[in-house]
Amino acid sequence: MSDNSVISIYEDRSGVLWIGTRRGGLNKFDRATEQFTSYQNNPNDPNSLSHNYVLSIHEDRSGVLWIGTYGGGLNKFDRTKEQFASYKNDPDDPNSLSDNNVYSIYEDRSGALWIGTRDGGLNKFDRAKEQFTHHKNDPNNPNSLSDNHAYSIYEDRSGILWIGTYNAGLNKLDQAKEKFTQYKNDPNNLNSLSDNNVFSIYEDRSGALWIGTGGGGLNKFDRAKEQFTHYTNDPNNPNSLSDNRIYSIYEDPDEIGKILWVGTWGGGLNKLDREKGKFTHYKNDSKNPHSLSNHYVNSIYEDRSGILWIGTGNGGLSKIERKKDRQMDVVFTHYQHDPNNPNSLSHNAVFPIYEDPDEAGRVLWIGTLGGGLNKLVLSKAEGSDPEQETFTHYQHDANNPNSLSDNQVLSIHEDRSGVLWIGTAGGGLNKFDREQGRMTHYREREGLPNDCIYGIFRR
Repeated sequence: MSDNSVISIYEDRSGVLWIGTRRGGLNKFDRATEQFTSYQNNPNDPNSLSHNYVLSIHEDRSGVLWIGTYGGGLNKFDRTKEQFASYKNDPDDPNSLSDNNVYSIYEDRSGALWIGTRDGGLNKFDRAKEQFTHHKNDPNNPNSLSDNHAYSIYEDRSGILWIGTYNAGLNKLDQAKEKFTQYKNDPNNLNSLSDNNVFSIYEDRSGALWIGTGGGGLNKFDRAKEQFTHYTNDPNNPNSLSDNRIYSIYEDPDEIGKILWVGTWGGGLNKLDREKGKFTHYKNDSKNPHSLSNHYVNSIYEDRSGILWIGTGNGGLSKIERKKDRQMDVVFTHYQHDPNNPNSLSHNAVFPIYEDPDEAGRVLWIGTLGGGLNKLVLSKAEGSDPEQETFTHYQHDANNPNSLSDNQVLSIHEDRSGVLWIGTAGGGLNKFDREQGRMTHYREREGLPNDCIYGIFRR
């Protein structure tokens, strides 16, 4: 090895170890042969390492190795040519690196490269333009970087950057702040969003966004033109949307580009034929036991067998087998709460629905607004009697700290490791151990900003 003072060690994706030293530059270690290759500064070679004091090493997603030095700025290493390109501070160039002492290098999930320096604060490097944007301490700005010694950088799962300084604590940089593009209703623009209350968002297979509003009907958003097309209720047109309050949207996977299912709050379920621009309405008919059970549709979910499940505001759970729908004979099968049947649905206000992919049989998890969480094990027999299919209830029990924290369930999400997470309207977040039937609670006191969890999504 070129020097005995080791400052930094980095393993690249191919398993090669890179060692930064205090006086001997950069070393590449072949673990098979236990041999070192040394890369050092040569004053006569502009393509050599810019300085022999190596503080930091980082490999980006494209396989490029970046080297931070103490005094020689930032280096980009072309391993094929074994040549270094250096980026240094130029007092006459405001877009150059802010300081030549590079302590930390980090690539965020968007691909931006962040450089922490000894006395120049934090730099964001635009590799396309080869320009640096500086974030420095401003004594007159309490929201600026707390100190210009940016020693460490880390991005958490939510996209927040954390910067550790020498003597001024920890900094949190929210890159998303003040970078929102807003889409609102403009009465003078017919192509703007129809209503400012947005209840649902859905992206279809073509990439189009569908927006359900609280009073302005359904909107289709053309992202290229940044224009909204409106679908609203017209009392004089029986083929228009049945109600302007849209809670749920779902594209029929068997009829991509053609059929969109739309759940309304008061107008039942709608089927939009996009080719014809016509809506077919499915509402509750008290004289027809096979009609939709309730006019208020909270959720639409398709399971792996192709059955559509409809969660309603006060009519329980309904299902449609779409092969019957193609024959224009829509038959809804209902699952509702029965006070005399402990194996029935626990409550008729159904919100989230989720099919468990890990269960041996067909299992649905159903969240209710008042009856907690339900597990429905579905019969494998087609056209089976709903009364033969039983619900298991998971509800709040004040005497059981491992029960569901609140009976109003707003969201269900399974993470990559197979853990089920339950969001509630007042009990925060629940981590569900399905084997033990136990819940672990996360509330405001554990760090949540609020105990009402409307949605859960992992990037």
